[in-house]
Amino acid sequence: MLETPRLQLSIITTDDVDAVFQTLNDQHTCEIISFLKWPLTREQAEWWCAKAVTGEVTGSEYLFIARLDDKPVGCVGLHIEDDNCAEIGYWVEKDMQGQGIATEMLVAVAAFGLEQLKLNEIYATTAKGNPASDAVLMKNGFVPSGSKDVPLPDGALRPSSMFVLKRAP
Repeated sequence: MLETPRLQLSIITTDDVDAVFQTLNDQHTCEIISFLKWPLTREQAEWWCAKAVTGEVTGSEYLFIARLDDKPVGCVGLHIEDDNCAEIGYWVEKDMQGQGIATEMLVAVAAFGLEQLKLNEIYATTAKGNPASDAVLMKNGFVPSGSKDVPLPDGALRPSSMFVLKRAP
C-alpha cells in the first residue's frame, strides 16, 4: 500500500475488476492507452487484473489502483524491464481528470521504483497530441528524451513522445 495526501494506492487484485473497468470506461482513455481497444470490455479489465497479480508474484510489474475516499479514480503501473529500468504508465477516470490525481499517483509510484526497487531510470511514453500527460510528467521531473513508436492491438504503431526520470546520483 502506498499513500499520498489524498490517495490510497494498492496492488490490483482479481477483486478489482469492477473498479478497473470503471476507471477505464471512457473512449478517449482507451484510445490513448496502447494496449486497449474501444469499446472497453469486462474481459480487458479482467486481463489487466490477472496481469497485475502475475506481475507482483514475478516482480515484473507493480500495478496499482488509486482510491480517493474509497472511490477508484485511476491506475498506475511500473513495468520492470531490468534491474535498472522500468516504464511507468497511468490513467485517471474521466470525471477525476484535472484534479492532480495523475501527479499524486506518478510521484508515489516513481518514488517506490527509485527508492524501494532501487531502479536507476523510469521512463514513460505519451501519445503525440496528449499535452496533459506530457505536462504531468515534466512537472514531476521527467525530461523529454525523444520518441518511440508504440505498438497497438491492431498491429499499427502509434507515434509517442518519451520522457525519462533518473535517480539522483
